[in-house]
Amino acid sequence: MVPTVLALIKNRQILTSFPTIYFINTNSSDNKLNLRTLCAIESASLHNPDSLIKFYTLSSINSDSVIEISKIPNVTTQLTTAEDILDNTPLSQWYSRGDYKNGPYEITHLSDAMRLALLWKRGGIYMDTDIWSVKGISNMSNNIAREDDRHVNGAVMIFDKHHPFLYDCMVQFVLGYKRDQFIAQGPGLLTKVMPIKMVYKWKLAYTFHLWNKVSGKVIAKIGNKLFLEELAKKNCPTVYKLMISMKILFQFTKLDLTSTQNLPSI
Repeated sequence: MVPTVLALIKNRQILTSFPTIYFINTNSSDNKLNLRTLCAIESASLHNPDSLIKFYTLSSINSDSVIEISKIPNVTTQLTTAEDILDNTPLSQWYSRGDYKNGPYEITHLSDAMRLALLWKRGGIYMDTDIWSVKGISNMSNNIAREDDRHVNGAVMIFDKHHPFLYDCMVQFVLGYKRDQFIAQGPGLLTKVMPIKMVYKWKLAYTFHLWNKVSGKVIAKIGNKLFLEELAKKNCPTVYKLMISMKILFQFTKLDLTSTQNLPSI
């Protein structure tokens, strides 16, 4: 019997035959994880049990969040810095100049840069923290999410280490940087470098995108028979139990177990 990733992690071994799945928290002031992020991590673990799930964060995560993540198999957290991930890439000098800090999309553009650099240096699968997995994708290679018939989207990216597409994206990222445009360094850049006609259109749904920018402030309650509740129940069962105890499906505010005892019953 082939050992699971969890068993290999406990034995301090590394499994290399399946791609690592990466999540990145680029907000250095954000040390609490919301329920949708926890569900994203668990659903990736559930549907890709042979892959190692690595959650990179630019800030230390509070103890409650660490406890919840520790319940999810084959998941590890790693404190990192943007300098470390962007080092030895075309994006390193862009980051050092700091021009992105003078624009309205500082965190978004830093996230766009870090996912390109991380995948180029290490290879694997990148997912946004508002992506819920509904089907395994660890058997795919060199693929990218399709937003619509005109654009690709960097919310899910699957590439080999040192793939030339990623390098081209990093070069164009720096040459055409527009700090005042939200999608210029994300979907706009990716679509420019990889025309939509070159992207394979998945015939099955592999992930569900919650679009934090649109739904981030929504508070959805358990028991309202929402489609999202069924998704959570099936794809992140451990986190779903936490949702039931909190009587909230997901919320914009961060996870703080000590503050959930006085929530009104519904």
